[in-house]
Amino acid sequence: MPTFSSMQIPPPQNWQEFEDICRDIWEKIWQDPNTQKNGRQGQPQNGVDIYGRPNQGKNLAGVQCKGKDNFTQQTLTESEIREEIEKAKKFTPEISQFTIATTAPREASIQQVAREITREHLKKGLFSVNVWSWEDIQNKLVEYEDIFRKHYPQLFPNTEGETKEFDELKKAIHLSLKNETEIKDHLSNLGEQIKESRQYLQLDISSTILTTEHQAELDHAKALLDDLKPTQALDYLEQLRKRIWESAVPIVRYRILTNIASAKLYLNQEQEAAKFFL
Repeated sequence: MPTFSSMQIPPPQNWQEFEDICRDIWEKIWQDPNTQKNGRQGQPQNGVDIYGRPNQGKNLAGVQCKGKDNFTQQTLTESEIREEIEKAKKFTPEISQFTIATTAPREASIQQVAREITREHLKKGLFSVNVWSWEDIQNKLVEYEDIFRKHYPQLFPNTEGETKEFDELKKAIHLSLKNETEIKDHLSNLGEQIKESRQYLQLDISSTILTTEHQAELDHAKALLDDLKPTQALDYLEQLRKRIWESAVPIVRYRILTNIASAKLYLNQEQEAAKFFL
């Protein structure tokens, strides 16, 4: 985070903004997410603008916000402190800590007044009193960067928008890479399917061509039988059977056997013919 110790952080332009800053800071200091503003503008507040429970314990604490530098007077006076303290005594339930937060600069005399009043109050069982100057609040703003960014975004680069754009870019790249991987996988699978299809196609084409050749050879054998040349047909079929049987499809094997049976029948070899028909 940038170092702002040498930088004068300007007080907010109005007391409502100052009150919002104080509420966020004391929520952190008290570690109480239920820290709230007391009522709304125009309602009696009994000297307390913000209240909460330090460490979410049993005791209440209160803050009174006093805008100075840019709003009214330059410094906080003792009479103002005592006036606000008297108001805070009426706050219910009673508070155990009371802080006056101001945009005025730090004053040793005012701090001394707060210490003396605290000593008197503790003897009476009343709340302690603290005065926070703008320097004190500025130190807390630097310590709590999230609050600082929230109320002074103009002092920071627009990293939020850049981070959002970067996150969106990362998502887009991730999605693109994911889609690219899926596409590659799909193309790879498609390539395998095409390769297999080609192999099957080649096998089918080869088988078809081979079967056509076999059918042509069988047609020649049948022509010999039709020409009443059973002996030649039988010799031809026996040679054909030895040569193509392993690669022949069922229909070709069927025609080889039935044609051999027909040739044997022509040669009066009925029993042999029957075996081949069967």
